This record gives sequence, C-alpha cells and structure tokens, in this order.
Amino acid sequence: MDRRKALKTSAAFLGYAISASTTAAVLHGCKADSKPDWTPQFMNTESAMIIDKIASIIIPTTETPGAKEALVVRFIDGYLQDFSDPEDKNEFKKFMERLQNHSRQQYKKSFSSLHEADQTSVLQYLLDKQDKGMQKIHELAVTGFCTSELAAKEIFIYDSIPGTWQSCIPLDEVGGIWAL
Repeated sequence: MDRRKALKTSAAFLGYAISASTTAAVLHGCKADSKPDWTPQFMNTESAMIIDKIASIIIPTTETPGAKEALVVRFIDGYLQDFSDPEDKNEFKKFMERLQNHSRQQYKKSFSSLHEADQTSVLQYLLDKQDKGMQKIHELAVTGFCTSELAAKEIFIYDSIPGTWQSCIPLDEVGGIWAL
C-alpha cells in the first residue's frame, strides 16, 4: 500500500481511533501555530526537536509533504499546552524519559544522537510494548497531519465551498476522502 492510500485509509478511520481529548482539541480549533518565530509553549526546545523527528518518522516527506512541512510538532505542543489534562502532561514527560532510557539501554546514546534507522527501531519497540505515551504521540502526529491545511490541500480532496450533502454514495464516485 502506498503512503497516500495509507493516509487516506487512516483518515477514514480516524474518527474511530482517536481519543476523546484529541477529538475535543480538533473540534475546538487546535491547530499548528504557523508564525515563523514560533517557540514551544509546553515542551522545551530539545523535546520539540525530538517530537518533530518522531512525527517525521511516522509521516515522512516523500513525493508529498510530511509531518515536518505540516508543522505537526506545533500542533502537538498546542494540544499539550491547551487541551491536555495534567495526567496527559505527566504521561508525556514520562514517555520522554522512557524514550531516552530505552535509547541509552539499547544503543548507549540519547535518542537525538541515533541514526534514523535506530530511532525507528526505538519507536517500534515502544509501539510494540503498547507504550501509552508512544501511542498518544502517534495519534497526535496523524491527527495533526490529517487536520492540517497542507494535508487538506495536497493529500485529500479539498473544496472550500463543498456542494450539496449526499450520504451513502460509493467512495469511487467522489474520488477519495474529502478534507473539512
């Protein structure tokens, strides 16, 4: 399956797969801050660079833009700052510790110092262990990308003024998943 099809399929099922807090954040307008002089509000600079790298591994830049171009790290920072509860914030901090601990145990280096293949291996290990923090970052990366203006215009079908409502029509008649 190619990346474009995988993202479209993910987007189709996104409503069933994301947590209530992430859904609430999206519905309340959580989006990436596009200011050129952006600085993280919740994360420190090092954490933001790590989360940016993780999001780029989850949704890499290929022939289409990836998480980096969609400013997913900014979406995640905004979510953590404005929409997450204290438990989510604490889980994020614990996740960052587990990420670094596993990187040092397995490779004797911090996550940032690893080659991308080793970083991917660390992330896969955490996903395989069903690490709650890794699952949340994965969820937020996909949500941040799929709800970004960039994905709406370059990955999904986008029409700023859609036509009439038609329910229950075959997907092949409309050409794909439409962005809102």
